[in-house]
Amino acid sequence: MTNKDYIKKGQEYLKGSKEYAYAFFVLQMILILASIFLFFSK
Repeated sequence: MTNKDYIKKGQEYLKGSKEYAYAFFVLQMILILASIFLFFSK
């Protein structure tokens, strides 16, 4: 593998982890909002 291949792989990995982190953040926000909603609807 050449240096360029490593850089390309690194960029793909960063892009993937960014999308994963964003999806995780969205899921957490939904869970927090749902728990607040349930708490106040009692």
